[in-house]
Amino acid sequence: MQKRPFHYFFITIIIVISLASTLQYAHANDLINVNTATSAQLVTVKGIGKKTAAKIIEYRKDNGDFTSIEDLIFVKGIGPKKMEKFRKALTVSDDTEE
Repeated sequence: MQKRPFHYFFITIIIVISLASTLQYAHANDLINVNTATSAQLVTVKGIGKKTAAKIIEYRKDNGDFTSIEDLIFVKGIGPKKMEKFRKALTVSDDTEE
């Protein structure tokens, strides 16, 4: 009879891990549009902090919409290495194909 609590514990752990994997996958498919994103939305992307988000928005206001994710290289403080950290989480359109 003492094995049942351990059994339930194991089942609970398996369920929690499964849910966490599902949530992580769902989050990975939610791309942030750099042309419409707020600072609060941008900082949810790993590698983008408050300062970088502000610079992205400032560049967007001054120069218009980004035509490709590669255009982020023109934002002061974003280089190739930094951009690689977050490029897969961003898009320049509302299409999910990008």
